[in-house]
Amino acid sequence: MVTVGGKTKTRLSAAVLFGASLFAPGTSAFAADLSMKDTPLEGSKFEWSAYAQGVSDYIFRGLSQNRRQPTAQGGVDLSYGILYAGTFVSGVNFTDPFGAPSTKVHVETDFYAGIKPKWRDLTFDFGVITYNYPNNTFSHAAGSFDPFYYEVKAGVSTTILKDVAVGATVYYSPDSQFEVGPATTVEGTVSKPIYKYAGVDFAASGTVGGVFYDKSTIYANTKFSTPQDDYVYFNAGITATYNAFSVDLRYWDSNADAGVSPCTTGVSVFQCGGAFAVTGKVAF
Repeated sequence: MVTVGGKTKTRLSAAVLFGASLFAPGTSAFAADLSMKDTPLEGSKFEWSAYAQGVSDYIFRGLSQNRRQPTAQGGVDLSYGILYAGTFVSGVNFTDPFGAPSTKVHVETDFYAGIKPKWRDLTFDFGVITYNYPNNTFSHAAGSFDPFYYEVKAGVSTTILKDVAVGATVYYSPDSQFEVGPATTVEGTVSKPIYKYAGVDFAASGTVGGVFYDKSTIYANTKFSTPQDDYVYFNAGITATYNAFSVDLRYWDSNADAGVSPCTTGVSVFQCGGAFAVTGKVAF
């Protein structure tokens, strides 16, 4: 949730790392959207990698997960051939939209696994991601709302024009975050190495996606009187990589705003609108 989230192997070149990392994260080239949960390592033997990073704003699919505040993130990724698995951990800060004083959601822990088979110049990605919030309390007069949810995904990626990496992924959740009902996310990504200077590799990348809710099912949910609104999001940025270190500068925006759910006026779980995010990462 993709990301990328800063999760990479240091022995790979920056161009390969960044291009591969774009294909379907909260947490984000350097946000959840472009994390290694969307881009496992490949190889014919068992491999692993780990990373730690700080972000100025944890933005996932155009929505801030941490009230526009900085937080720490990290994770571990494992692979064996086309099989992969891993975990992503981040600080979050959700506020109960109903003002319940018992709200406590401060940590997100994601687990993911899948396979990445290849056919000719195409790499496919079939997997599952679970979004977990340990020790959370989130309730109001109508009952409790569970922030936990999971998604299945199917994606495909390739390289065109020698060094332009492109990809598309579809995610589906039968009951999305806070029990709002089924949701489908469609996302496209592109990246390209643009410059190298004094051992520092620069790459540009971007993402365009949309989140679409099953309105009929949401209406049937007695906890909600109105459905979530569909919305479109995007990001564009530049990543500089030097050995195991990288810095990502990225702009996010969406057509979700203070008057549109999931960012309705008075609901402060997520913060919408345009914002820059800076991520500094070290890989191990």
